[in-house]
Amino acid sequence: MINYLRTHWRLAICILLAVVVYCYMAFVCPHVMVARESSQLFLWSWDYFFERLMLPGGLAQWVAEFLVQFFNNPYVGAFIYVILFALLPKILRWEGWLLAIGLLLLASCFYVPLTLTVAIVMVLRCWSEKDGWLMLAIKSAVLYWLAGPAVLLLAIRPRAKGWAWKSITVLLVTVSGIFLSSLFVPYPLTQIARGIDYYWEEEHKSTDEEMRYDMLVRMRDWDGIEQLSREEPPQSLAATNAVRLAQYYNKRLDGQMLYQELTTSNKVLRSEASAFLMSEIYLHTGMVNMSQRAVFEAMESIPNHNKSARALKRLTETSIATGQYEVALKYLSILDCTTFYRGWAAKMRAMALHPEQISQHDYYEKLQKAYAETKDMFFY
Repeated sequence: MINYLRTHWRLAICILLAVVVYCYMAFVCPHVMVARESSQLFLWSWDYFFERLMLPGGLAQWVAEFLVQFFNNPYVGAFIYVILFALLPKILRWEGWLLAIGLLLLASCFYVPLTLTVAIVMVLRCWSEKDGWLMLAIKSAVLYWLAGPAVLLLAIRPRAKGWAWKSITVLLVTVSGIFLSSLFVPYPLTQIARGIDYYWEEEHKSTDEEMRYDMLVRMRDWDGIEQLSREEPPQSLAATNAVRLAQYYNKRLDGQMLYQELTTSNKVLRSEASAFLMSEIYLHTGMVNMSQRAVFEAMESIPNHNKSARALKRLTETSIATGQYEVALKYLSILDCTTFYRGWAAKMRAMALHPEQISQHDYYEKLQKAYAETKDMFFY
C-alpha cells in the first residue's frame, strides 16, 4: 500500500481533495446550496441566454446558474463542486492548494455566488506562460466580457518572460473594458468594477440558521427540526415558527396551540430565507394569502434581483388555491422553460385549465377550502 501511494501520490492527493470538497459541501453546507437554488431561475431560452451575454461576465453567470439549478439535491450539488475544483489547473502545486481552500471557503458563503468560482476556473484554464503581449491583450478583452474582472488573474505570471509588461497589458485592457462597458450597461461603475454577479449585497442578510430550518421544512424533516432546536435554541422568529410546526406534526402541539403560538408579525420576514421559510409554514397551516405574500417578499429580496423558480412554483400553487387560474398559467409558462419544474408545470396546467379536476387532488382541494373558510390575516 505504501509503495502504491509513493508511486501514485498525485492521484491520492486529488482523491483526498475530492473527498474533502464533497463532504464539506454535502454535509456541512447543504443548506447554502439549497438556498442558492431558491435564488435563481435558469431558463432554456435564447432570450435568457443573450440577456446574460449582453453583460460583462455574462457567460460565467449563465454557466453558474445552469449548475445551480442542480443544487435542489445537495448531493448532486456537492459533486458539481468536485468537478469545478478538478478543473483548476496546477492543483498539485502549493498555490493550487491555496486557491482550492479559498474557493471552498467562498462556496460556503451564500452571498458570494457561484459565478465567481466559475469565472476563476474559466480564466485559469486559459492562463498560459507562452502568450505574447498581443495574444494576451486579445485574450484579456474576450475573457473580460465572458468572465468579468476575474480576468485580472491573467496578470499573475511571475515566472513568465516579460511578466511585468504582460501584467500591465492585462490591467489596461481590464480597466478599459470596465470603463467602456459602464457607458451602456445599466449598472453603476462600482458594481461593474467588482463584477456584476460576483458578490451580493448583505442587506437583510439570511442567517445559517434560517437557511437550515428552511431546508428541513422543505424536506418535511420534522424530527430533524426538533433535533436542531435541542442542539441550539432558535434565535430568529421564523426558525421558532418552524420548531412549532414540527412539534405539531410530531403531535406535541394541537392545531389550536399552533395557531396561537405562530408569530405572524411582519418582523418575521427579515430576510430572503426567512420569507421562504414562512411561506412554507403558512401553506402548511392553510394561510394561503399569507404564504403568497411571504413568497413575494422572498423573491423581491433576492440579492441580485433575480427571479426564483421555487417562488414561481409557490405562486402557481397559491394562485390555483385562490382561483386565479389565468395568473397560474402565466407562471406555468415560465416554469415550462426550466429543467426540474417543467414536469410539475405540465401536471398543474391541467388543473389550471380544468378547475373541476382540483376536487380529485386532496392537497389542492384542502387548500381551496382553507382559503375559502379561513379569515384573511394581514401583517401588523
